[in-house]
Amino acid sequence: MIRAAEVEGASEELRIITCSVIKELYEENVIKNLSCEEMKRVLVVAMNMLSCVVDDPLWYDVDYEYSMNVGLTDAFYLGVFLFNSLSSDGDEGVFVPTAIEIITVKYASKIDWQLRHAALLA
Repeated sequence: MIRAAEVEGASEELRIITCSVIKELYEENVIKNLSCEEMKRVLVVAMNMLSCVVDDPLWYDVDYEYSMNVGLTDAFYLGVFLFNSLSSDGDEGVFVPTAIEIITVKYASKIDWQLRHAALLA
């Protein structure tokens, strides 16, 4: 499942489906049994999902209350779920250093605002 979500050219729909399966596995405590390498891979997938934000400047001119969550896709919310699951149930000795490395090296230094936004949310 992780491989399907990691593919660069995969559609958002495929990523949502694979992350939904991972979410179902979470309920069976699979996240607690992930190896170090698998945890890193799921963390990268979660960060990629956090960058799934659609932006349209017109949304912010209409209604502030409505525009707070506009543009946040299902993929974004699944990324939040995966990130929270790893942070609460994963091995913090692996999660914290890996998360810091991935966030600072791969996301925070990018020009693309969506990737920087994902790094800030993490």
